Amino acid sequence: MNQKNKKILVVGFLDGWGVGDREEGNLLYEANTFNFDNFLREYPAMSLIATGSKVGLSEWEKSNAKSSYLNIGAGRVVEQGAQRIKKYLEDKKIFENKVFFDTFLQTKNKSGNLHLVGTLSSNDDNNTQKNFLEFSRYAEAQNIKVFLHLVLDGKSTAKNIALDLLTSLQDELHNFSNTKIASICGSFFAKDSTFHWDRTRVACELFTQSKGQVVPDFLLALQDFYDKKIYDEKIPPLLSKQQDVILKSEDLVLFLDHEGTSFRQLIKSLIFDNFYKFPRREKINSQVLTMTEYEKDLPIDFLSGKNIMHNTLGEVLNSEDKKIIKISSPDKYVFLTSYLNAGQEGIFSNEEDIMVAPKNDYSADSKFFSVENDIKNISKTVIKYIEKKEHDVILFNFSGLEKLLKYSKREEVLSACELIDKKLKKISEYVLAGQGTLVLLGTYPALEHDPEGINIEVNKNPIPMIIIDESLRGRSVLNFDPPGGDLSLTKPLGSLSDVATTLLGLLNIEKPTDMTGKDMLSNINN
Repeated sequence: MNQKNKKILVVGFLDGWGVGDREEGNLLYEANTFNFDNFLREYPAMSLIATGSKVGLSEWEKSNAKSSYLNIGAGRVVEQGAQRIKKYLEDKKIFENKVFFDTFLQTKNKSGNLHLVGTLSSNDDNNTQKNFLEFSRYAEAQNIKVFLHLVLDGKSTAKNIALDLLTSLQDELHNFSNTKIASICGSFFAKDSTFHWDRTRVACELFTQSKGQVVPDFLLALQDFYDKKIYDEKIPPLLSKQQDVILKSEDLVLFLDHEGTSFRQLIKSLIFDNFYKFPRREKINSQVLTMTEYEKDLPIDFLSGKNIMHNTLGEVLNSEDKKIIKISSPDKYVFLTSYLNAGQEGIFSNEEDIMVAPKNDYSADSKFFSVENDIKNISKTVIKYIEKKEHDVILFNFSGLEKLLKYSKREEVLSACELIDKKLKKISEYVLAGQGTLVLLGTYPALEHDPEGINIEVNKNPIPMIIIDESLRGRSVLNFDPPGGDLSLTKPLGSLSDVATTLLGLLNIEKPTDMTGKDMLSNINN
C-alpha cells in the first residue's frame, strides 16, 4: 500500500440523517439547513443504501446504528449477528451447542429455573419475541420453569411500542404452562453503556434484591406510565412477584440479545466478585450465558462467536501509520469506536478515542439541552484537533436527534438540526483552509419521515454522502446534478460497505483484497 500525501481527512457521521422526499414530515427538509443544502449543490453528493442485504440485514429489516457502523468500518457486507442467530434457532442447532446443552443439563439436574433476559423490541437487531418463545418452548419440554425478564427498547423503536409487543407476547404465552413474565425494566436502567452506574444499580437491584414495583397487570402498569408521559426506555423495574426475580445458584440466566454491548455494565454488576462501582450486597451465584461474546475476557460462556474481520478501515489506516482520532458523545461512543473497528475490542496503536462531555445528563427533562451541548462540544473539539494538525484522520459523529424527538418538542429537533448545520459549515471552513477533505455521511435514516411528529423510527431510506474538497468543487456525479441538490431524485450508487474503500481512495491508499466495497470516487466526473 502506497501513501502519496498527508492531507487531513475529516469524516462527520450524521446519525439519523437520511434521504427522503422533500415534503411535510421530513424534518431535514423543514429545518433551515442552508449550509448542508449548499454542500449538496456545490460538491459531489450521492446517496447510499443503508438497509437490507447490502448491509447484511434481511430485506424486511430497517437500518440501525450497529449495522451501519459495522459496514462502514469493515468495507464489506457484514452479516449481522441477528441473522446468524436466527439461522441457528431455525435449524435448532443452538440447542445442540455444547455450552448450552451442558449448562442446561446441570440446571435441569438441580431442579433449577431458566431466566431469559432480553430486549423486547420490534428491531430485529436487538431481540425478537420469537427468541423468548423458542427457548421457553425447549425448556418447558424438559419440565423446567421459565421466567422472562423483558427490557423495553424505546431507543431504536417508537417510544411506546412495548404495549403492543407485550400484548402480542402475552397472547403467545397462553400456549405455555410453565413460562411467565417475571419483570419489566426500561433500557435506560438495564442497558446503560455510558458509565452512569447509578442507572445500572437500579437494574442490578432488581435481580439481587427484588427491588421494584409489584404490579398485578403489566399492561395496565405500562399504560399508567404512558399517561404520565413516561415511555418504554424510562420504565422503572416492575415485578409480578418478588420471588420470581430471585436468581438462585441452581438457576440458569441466559441473555438473549444478539448484540450485548449495552448489557455489559449490568452483567458485571451481577457477577464480579470485587465490584466497586456502587454498593452491592452480593453477586449472583447462578450460571450466566450470553448469546454472543459481549466483551472480550468477560468471564462467562457464550453460544455464538463473533465474526472476526481483518483489514478493516481502522486496521489499514493503522498499518499505513495514519494517526486517527475519534470524537463522540457518550450516546454513540461505542459505535464510533468498537463498531467502526468492525466490532474489535480495544483501539489500534495509532488511534485515539475521545468521549466528549461524559457526565452529560440524558434525562428526558434535559434532553434538548444535552443534545445541544453535545453538538457544541463535539464541534469545538473537532476544530481544536484540526488546528493542532497532529492527526491524519479525524472522525466524529453528531447523534441524538432521532432520540430527541421522542422527548422534546418538534421545534427543538429542528433547532438541533439547524445547529448541526451551522457547526458543519464552521468545521468545513477549517478543513478547507488546511486544504483537507471533509466527508459528510449519514449513518442510518430516521429524521426524514415523521408525519405525526411523535413516533419517529429508523426507516429504509438511503443516506447521503458529500465529499467536500476544493479540488472537487463544482464536479458532478455521473453527469447528473439533481435539481436543487435533491438526492431523493437520484438512485443510490452504492451502499455503506463502499465507504471505507472511498475513504482510503481519498488518502491514496490501496484497498486490501478483503474489502469488497467500491470506490465511490469513480462516480465523480473529471
